Amino acid sequence: MEKKSRNKKNNNLMYAAMGIALIAVLVNFLPDKNKKPDPKSVVSDNSIQNPVDNVVKVTLNEDGNMAIPLSDITEDATFYSYDNDGLNMEVIAIKASDGSIRTAFNTCQVCFGSGLAYYEQEGDKLVCQNCGNQFTADEVELIKGGCNPVPINEDVKDITDSEILISKAFLDENKVIFENWKR
Repeated sequence: MEKKSRNKKNNNLMYAAMGIALIAVLVNFLPDKNKKPDPKSVVSDNSIQNPVDNVVKVTLNEDGNMAIPLSDITEDATFYSYDNDGLNMEVIAIKASDGSIRTAFNTCQVCFGSGLAYYEQEGDKLVCQNCGNQFTADEVELIKGGCNPVPINEDVKDITDSEILISKAFLDENKVIFENWKR
């Protein structure tokens, strides 16, 4: 009888220890409701909070063009965000290794319809957040017709001594590629 009592006590201690361990695991892995959300986390409306620090909001200048100052453009991509009648659009501007300035819409030419086809810079590469394709600054604007940033070529933009100008008409023509965009 004493042996049964000892076994029962040992079992009770083992169950108590397992319960405490389970509580410790749950406390460590359940989300803290008081903690601020990770900026890369998905929010309730299925959009993604903007994790990119180098997004610059722009408005059209007095001539109706998006104006990107050349002095802002470096080897690190800058994303120029524009509200086109309630539709968010972004242009990537980056300096290539030869010193030339490259521009493209911040959406993938093939998978733009997914809504997640936008690029983020990871090291020296721009990576599509939908398909995972990667591009260097030297490839931006030159590669077209596949899974790549939608080029904004020299024939549709004006480059002055101080800025790149992209017309509202050209932005309007390309609104369709941002209709499902969820960045």
